[in-house]
Amino acid sequence: MSNMCGHFLKPLGRSYYIRDLVAYTEDDISIKKLHFSSVPLQLTKDILMTYFSKFGRVSGIQVVRESMNPVPCVAGEVLFANPKDAAKALEIPTHSLDGNQFQVKPSYSWLQPDAYGKKQEQPQEATILKLNNDCWLDILPFLKLRDRLRFARTCQRFRAIYQMATARLYSSVNTRQFFRMNQWDIADICHLCSGDIQDLYKLTLWDIRVFYELSGGQIKDLECMLPMMDSDERFRFIPVYCRNLISLYLGRKVLSKDTMLSMPTTIEKLDLGKCFRVQNLPMIIKHFTELRKLNLGDVTDKMCQTMVKKNCCPKLEMLRLSPCEYSNCEVLAQLPSLKSLTIHSKNGTSTTGARLTEKLVEHKAELLEYLEFDCANPLPREQLSQISKLIGLRTLILPIWYGVKEPVLREFSNLKKLEQICFNYKGNSDAAILDLFISCPRLSHLSIFGYGQPTKEVIQCIADQVRREQANKSMRRKLPIEIGLPFDLSKPEEIHGSEDIIKPQFNYWCSLSNFRPERWS
Repeated sequence: MSNMCGHFLKPLGRSYYIRDLVAYTEDDISIKKLHFSSVPLQLTKDILMTYFSKFGRVSGIQVVRESMNPVPCVAGEVLFANPKDAAKALEIPTHSLDGNQFQVKPSYSWLQPDAYGKKQEQPQEATILKLNNDCWLDILPFLKLRDRLRFARTCQRFRAIYQMATARLYSSVNTRQFFRMNQWDIADICHLCSGDIQDLYKLTLWDIRVFYELSGGQIKDLECMLPMMDSDERFRFIPVYCRNLISLYLGRKVLSKDTMLSMPTTIEKLDLGKCFRVQNLPMIIKHFTELRKLNLGDVTDKMCQTMVKKNCCPKLEMLRLSPCEYSNCEVLAQLPSLKSLTIHSKNGTSTTGARLTEKLVEHKAELLEYLEFDCANPLPREQLSQISKLIGLRTLILPIWYGVKEPVLREFSNLKKLEQICFNYKGNSDAAILDLFISCPRLSHLSIFGYGQPTKEVIQCIADQVRREQANKSMRRKLPIEIGLPFDLSKPEEIHGSEDIIKPQFNYWCSLSNFRPERWS
C-alpha cells in the first residue's frame, strides 16, 4: 500500500486521503467504517463478513436490500477494528468475489466511530468550556463559517450556542458557494443556516450537513447550484432539513421523481428551467400544493395536457416555459389562476406560442396581467393582433430583435390597463407612440428598441399629456414616466419643468428587469 499524504482520492464522489497507512476523510477523521453497494443478493452477510475479514478484524457488518436499484442487490457497511485494515480494503478500486464485482467507499465522516473524538479525548475538563455562553456569542462572529460549524458539532452546548448566534442570519441560501465543500460540510450547513452565505466554499459535506441540520428550518429561499455528480449527496439534505422552503431554484440538475416528491409541499416558487430529464413532471408539480410561480424549461404538448387535465397546479399564477419544437401548449391557457406568462424559445426553433396566444384571448383576455415573449423569432402579424385583445394586460414584453410597425402599435391602444411595455419599433414617426401613450391611461414605462433618440416634441407631448391628466384629476400613471434607452444615445434635451415627469434610463436592459415580476435565471 502506498503511504500518501495530502492527496485526496474520490471513490464514487467521497474524498479521502491516506497518511501513514491510515485513511482519513476530508474532515480529517480516521476511516474505520466503509460503505458498499450494488452487491448481488447471493453474496450473503456471512460471505461478505468472511471476505472483508481477509483485510483484518471486522467489528461488525450491516446489510440491507437496495430498494431503489432496478437490479436486486444489497448495500451495507462494514466496520473494521483497525483503521489500517479499512485503508487496505479501501485502496482496492474494484472488489471481486465469486465472479461478482462491487466497490467500496468511506462511510460519511459523521458515521465514523471517531467522528466526535475518542472517549479519552473528550474535552469535559477543557479550560475553554469554562467560558460562559455570552462570551461565546461575542466570539462566534469573528470565526469563519467553517470554524463555526465545527464548533457547533463539538457538543450539544456549543450546538445550542451556534443556533442562538445564527438564528437570524440565514433565510436565503445560494449553494453556488458549496462547490468546494466536502460532503460532511454540505450536510451540516444545510441544517444550520438559512441566509446568503459568502464563505461556504471551504466547507466539507459534514459541515454543510450541520449547516442544514441546525438552520434548515429557517431557510425560506434556496438557490441550489450544486455541481453535477453521479450521486449528488449534497442535494439530499434539502428535503430532510429544509421543511419550510418557499422558493427553490434547481440549476443544471438531473432530477428524479423520488427526490422531488420528498421536497416540502410548502414551496410556492419552483424554478426547474435549467434542469433536464425531469421524471414524471406533472406528478412532481402536483406534489407542490401551494405552488404559485413555476419555471419549467422545455415542455411538450403531452406534459401540458396532463398538467391541466389532472389539475396539477390550481394555484399557479406565474408560469415560464420553453415549448419544444412544434409544441403549442395552448391548453395551458386553461390554468385556472394564471396571471403571468413568459414564453421562451431557443435559437433554431420556430416556436412563438401563436396557438397559445389565441387560447389566452379565449380564456384569459381579462385575467392575464403579464405577457413576455423571450423568443428568437419574430411574432406573426396575426399573433400581434391577438395580443391586442388581452385587455387585462399590465405588462407586455415583445421580442427585442424584431420590430413592431405602426398599425400594430395602434392596435395596442386597446390595452387600457397597460402600465409597462417593451418593444422594438420599426415605425417612421412618433405619432403611433404618442397615440399609445395617450390611449393607455396607466402607461408609465416604455422600453423602446430601435427607436433612436426621442425628439424634443415627443418629450414635450408626453409632459403635456401628464399635466392635462393632473389638471383633470384623472392621473392614473406612476411618475416619473420612465423611457428605457440604449447606452449609446446622448441624454435627450430636457423640457423645462418636466424633470419630475419624465426620466430617461440609459440601460434598457436594467429598466426592463425593473418591472419583470421575477428574475428567472
